[in-house]
Amino acid sequence: MENQPFLPKDFPSLSYTRLLHNRHRVDDVILTKARRNKQIIYGSKAMDRQLTPILREERSDYDVYSKRPRRDANDVQRQLDRVVADGHNDFYSKPALHKDTWKVMHEGKDGEKNTRDDVGIVDYTNMKRKIKTVSYNGIAYEEINSIVKRKHQILADPQSKYRHEKDKKALNIIGLSKKIEDV
Repeated sequence: MENQPFLPKDFPSLSYTRLLHNRHRVDDVILTKARRNKQIIYGSKAMDRQLTPILREERSDYDVYSKRPRRDANDVQRQLDRVVADGHNDFYSKPALHKDTWKVMHEGKDGEKNTRDDVGIVDYTNMKRKIKTVSYNGIAYEEINSIVKRKHQILADPQSKYRHEKDKKALNIIGLSKKIEDV
């Protein structure tokens, strides 16, 4: 943890404070890279982009399909350290549990890497399937009907039971958004 002798032990690190105050810069770095490299944003960020504005939630991390997940994660980690962390080494990248996926993480409130409070920023995954997309401001997002189809497949898979509640909630929100748009 950064040297903060006068602060309580559970007080957020300066690194974490920088992250909170510069969240818009984090978004800019990720979205600019997605636009330039023709990457596809999928998951909850793609869903939120297409929902009626009143139903949008602030989602924590990005999920991005990339042709070079490891390289892109390392590039974004370095750029976030430069742009968001003012040159400090607050971010790091690591392989995820899923094959061909790399995560960019922030060291969290305690200022220590690889601890329970670390914050996921973006997951880069090698795309293995073709998906339908929509474009907003030159950035490709997974199309909402594709998201619905994938969530139904997950709900039919007993091995994905850990995701079922989250995906049921997402399908309900999508359904509500469609009803609002039809009014």
